[in-house]
Amino acid sequence: MTDEAPSYRAVLAGNIAAERKRRQLNQTSLAGLMTDLGFGWIRQTVTEVEHGNRRVTAEEVLGLSVALQVPVDVLIYPPPGREPDVTLPGGQVVAPSARPPRDLRALRRAGDVIFAAPGRREPEPELPPRTINLQSGEAHTNPLREETE
Repeated sequence: MTDEAPSYRAVLAGNIAAERKRRQLNQTSLAGLMTDLGFGWIRQTVTEVEHGNRRVTAEEVLGLSVALQVPVDVLIYPPPGREPDVTLPGGQVVAPSARPPRDLRALRRAGDVIFAAPGRREPEPELPPRTINLQSGEAHTNPLREETE
């Protein structure tokens, strides 16, 4: 462990910024997606979150996972290759989970993830090349995509 573990807020902020950039979204676009989900975000909200100057609620983390099309795990755990420990506001250094997370590298490499709300069926305009089983973390080539190409 390093002398000084990053704050949990900094880990979350860094993960949000990294996933937004990976998806090639600007801050205004992410704010729009969050507003569409009912959060009323503006570009400045994204800036404050990404700089660690604003707390993010549990509901907002879930909304960000939908907006960025990544599992919540990708946003809340330290990135692969980093120390798992973080510092809480009270100064306590803890690991975010007593159990190791699924292989987040596989989730990040797999590309787009489809989220389906229960009872809601909307046709996808294009099938992604790979899908991820969110329980096992395994990435699979989409067989329906292969048939249509």
